[in-house]
Amino acid sequence: MIFYKSPHDMYYGSIRTKWPLRGGISLGLFIFTPNEQNMSSVSPIYSKERWNDYCAQVSVHEYGHTVQSLILGPLYLVTVGIVSLIWSRSGYFKQKRKENCIPYSDCWTEKWANSLGEKVLKEPSIHH
Repeated sequence: MIFYKSPHDMYYGSIRTKWPLRGGISLGLFIFTPNEQNMSSVSPIYSKERWNDYCAQVSVHEYGHTVQSLILGPLYLVTVGIVSLIWSRSGYFKQKRKENCIPYSDCWTEKWANSLGEKVLKEPSIHH
């Protein structure tokens, strides 16, 4: 409800909210992705075109999580959801990824979401 004023649209059967944050999250059929119109949180090295591509790729990735949720049902939150949240937010894993140049998509939950999103939508996902 915090982002009710943010833009919303239908995205391949899911409801996408374009929030002012740089990352994304999926809660079943509800996905939250960066808003391509909001470049305030973007590094100056991003061009408008690169930012738009990134936002589109995050949407594909988060849609992949939606497909995971449909496959796993109630098991999604306790398997993919928790693992994904810890992988993305934990200071320990952030540091390990940075120190060892490990891409975010190296975690099985993220790799699987990328694969499903790309397979279903025939569009590229994030691979950083």
